[in-house]
Amino acid sequence: MARRSDHSKEELEKLIFDTANKLVEQDGLDAMSARKVTTAIGYSPGTIYSFYDNLDELTLAVNGKTLDLIYNKLEKAISKAKSSKQAIKAIAEAYLNYAQKNINRFRALYEFNYSQESGQSLPNWYQDKVTRIFELIDAVLNRNHCGNNEQAKVLWAGIHGIAILSLSGKLDSVKVKSSKKLLENYLDIYLRGIKK
Repeated sequence: MARRSDHSKEELEKLIFDTANKLVEQDGLDAMSARKVTTAIGYSPGTIYSFYDNLDELTLAVNGKTLDLIYNKLEKAISKAKSSKQAIKAIAEAYLNYAQKNINRFRALYEFNYSQESGQSLPNWYQDKVTRIFELIDAVLNRNHCGNNEQAKVLWAGIHGIAILSLSGKLDSVKVKSSKKLLENYLDIYLRGIKK
């Protein structure tokens, strides 16, 4: 077993965070426990609590990283778009692609309910990460003066719903074979609606 002197405080915190990220990425949120994280790095389970008040806070940190990764993918996708319509489609495709390629991270983000688990509301730093995704979508919608924050939420809810159906294997329940085709249909209907 490692000793505290083997790593600086900063190194140990990064080691815990990186190991938790790896566990979630490889095996999902259920695979992350204080014991599994600290065993992987050679420390006792109590070590985590020197950096995080509880496992929920570590989960939030991992999910915060996922939100950053999603934001970066969306931002990159819209940077190549020449119109609002292309940008909206790019956001939708990037979000669905991220979900399909990072299933465990994506599920951890939406299966963990911090307020239900801890009885507390989300910390401001985490809520800011969620808000900036909506602000990005809202900015794209406002290029044509057709957006507002509620429309951004409706657009995201539809895209997210399709991603969840795709990951859960429930597309058959809505008689759809392809998540990409369903996404295209949703966006066509959505874009026609905001033109009015």
